[in-house]
Amino acid sequence: MEWSEACEVGVWHHVSVVTIILVIHRVESRYFGLFSRFYSNEYMFYETKRMEVLLGIFCLCIVHRFYVASDSFEQKYKERVDEVLTEVMNVRQGIYDGSTIAPRIGFIREAYRHANEFAVCGLGVYAKERVKIWLRDSDAGLGEFRNVHNTFLHYWIQGGILGISLVVFLWGVPLYCMVKNRKYSYLIISLVVVVVITNSTCILLDLNNSRLIIVLLSSMFYFHGDVFYELEKS
Repeated sequence: MEWSEACEVGVWHHVSVVTIILVIHRVESRYFGLFSRFYSNEYMFYETKRMEVLLGIFCLCIVHRFYVASDSFEQKYKERVDEVLTEVMNVRQGIYDGSTIAPRIGFIREAYRHANEFAVCGLGVYAKERVKIWLRDSDAGLGEFRNVHNTFLHYWIQGGILGISLVVFLWGVPLYCMVKNRKYSYLIISLVVVVVITNSTCILLDLNNSRLIIVLLSSMFYFHGDVFYELEKS
């Protein structure tokens, strides 16, 4: 196997495992994401240290395997799967109580019911209070929540068409540039997919401790996408 192919396989392995863990338990995914990005950077910017990078990828793969095979992971996976299946059945009966998929479907349902209030122009500074009122008065039992736990929906409610367009533009432009120039970066695509998934289940782009890094990554992918492509190609 060529060096570039080995690195590509290693990076994709990290991304796939981190994504799976992200869906199951977000706390552990932070640590795996940190290590994955570290070794991805090693591959991208220190290609001369091939043995060190290969050794790091090998060690990280072993850690991944041990974690997936551990009893704690198996138990958490089983609990989360059972919880999701139970909530799916509850949603079919009109019950949106839970902590995974059910309340998020309930948020979309409530937003759809009030779409005439924000669909075009948004609610601006009144969005936060209006969302609280919607959830409090909802017949789906969502009164304990304070936001819609969805970045795309959150910005649509706040800014209307302009708000949702801003979020789509933020992550759509780097992908558009790759398609237009026919220069595809696996690292950019994988990170965009992970960020889109996480922002579909929480409002990361609206949190002070994550907004900057998301905007920074998007800007870096847009202005330096060719650099990532050339580094992965070399």
